[in-house]
Amino acid sequence: MMKIDWYDTENYVVLDLETTIKAPTPHFGASPTYPANRVVMLGWNENDCEVVIQKDKDDINDFCKKVNESGVMLVGHNIAFDLLYLCKHGFEFGHNNIWDTMKFHYIQTGRFDANPSLERVAKHWRLPFRKDTEIKERFKAGIGADEIDEALLSSYLKSDVDITTKVFAKQKEFMLAEGHDYKPYVMEMMNSIGVTSDITRVGISFDTAGAKEMMTKNSELLQSMETVVSDRWEKKLPDSIVFNPNSSLQVETLLWGGQIKTNVREEIIDKYNQPVRFKTGKQQG
Repeated sequence: MMKIDWYDTENYVVLDLETTIKAPTPHFGASPTYPANRVVMLGWNENDCEVVIQKDKDDINDFCKKVNESGVMLVGHNIAFDLLYLCKHGFEFGHNNIWDTMKFHYIQTGRFDANPSLERVAKHWRLPFRKDTEIKERFKAGIGADEIDEALLSSYLKSDVDITTKVFAKQKEFMLAEGHDYKPYVMEMMNSIGVTSDITRVGISFDTAGAKEMMTKNSELLQSMETVVSDRWEKKLPDSIVFNPNSSLQVETLLWGGQIKTNVREEIIDKYNQPVRFKTGKQQG
């Protein structure tokens, strides 16, 4: 196993998969964790060379072995989906840098656009790209890649790999222009995908009993602290206001001064100095 430079973005493989859609409702049909789902076709290119299309299981197994051994960075759009599928072919997390063009767009836009499509990200960079509408609609209808003509599927997949490569180039250019500190931040965010994806696949041990015990202790501590705060400060407020230690406005006013507005019910008096009565409500009469 070669030593990995975790900040290397110069040597990369852009990849995308087409899969079956076998998982029943209410599950996500193409879920990589559903046992019956499988890879139908893999498309990839290395360092922006010609796109390679593979559909043979042994070829995909060999691809996974080689990328793990080389430590090359893996690039994709919503790449966790693809990598979880490749785990069925021997891929292992922890050997490669990861770059998700979808997550980068999310970070770049200030965490505003959480799950942008590849089309939307390409449009952001003004890259001409249009998915094959027919195949796209088939996927939406739950028709898997195994039910689509191989030639059409191959062309569709190649187009996705090509545009992902162009998007990656734009994103990398943006990252480098942001300055020295931005790259380590981005790469840490990207490589965390490998951790969370592996947890999705194999789970994570969790001390339920210990967590419940900690929650009970913290709840008791919080309650006692709120009691201390209330005893000290609630007398500073008018009787009509119920002290709430979780109210930032009340705490701020008590510490630094200011005004607290509260609703007050006032009786409406008529010209005969009598309370006005209404058809409904507390003043009905």
